[in-house]
Amino acid sequence: MARPKAFAEQDALQAAMETFWRKGYHQTSMQDLVDAMGINRASLYDTFVDKHTLYKQALERYRDLNCAEMAESIAGADTGKAKLRAIFDRLIQETLDDGDHKGCFMTNATLEMLPHYADIVTIVCGNFERMEAMLRTIVGEGIRSGEFRADLSLDDILPFLISQLAGLRILAKTSTSASLLNRVVDMALRVL
Repeated sequence: MARPKAFAEQDALQAAMETFWRKGYHQTSMQDLVDAMGINRASLYDTFVDKHTLYKQALERYRDLNCAEMAESIAGADTGKAKLRAIFDRLIQETLDDGDHKGCFMTNATLEMLPHYADIVTIVCGNFERMEAMLRTIVGEGIRSGEFRADLSLDDILPFLISQLAGLRILAKTSTSASLLNRVVDMALRVL
């Protein structure tokens, strides 16, 4: 009979996610993970298989949490512009609250791991597809309601908005000026 786990798997995964997010995949050692997760190596390997599999699970967890938080941030907004502003405001607030300047785990993974790890490419591309689907709904409704310019093509504006979100995350690693970050958002929203 297998022994029951003496740790909470989701808490350990959260700790691994924070460690990979802060240090990156290549700079995180197995000892870093064992220390952060508060489990022994045998438990880590028994539960998460290896470092790469654990990284994938941590990145998937980040993606799921981030998408849920994006959806939550727009729940109270009633216009397309208000929804987009809520998404950007959430990102700016996370940036200002991030004393370690970690940036976005997904962006960090994109820069560190792509194109060399096909399984990570799949997660990153899936994340962008989820973001695009959410933005497509918001912007599409805004165009149909007359809130956004009717001459906008969703196929043109969506990559622009996604690049603004990703670019803002990268910019935020070097600048925590709320004024600067808000000026970038204001410019992006003026395009609509």
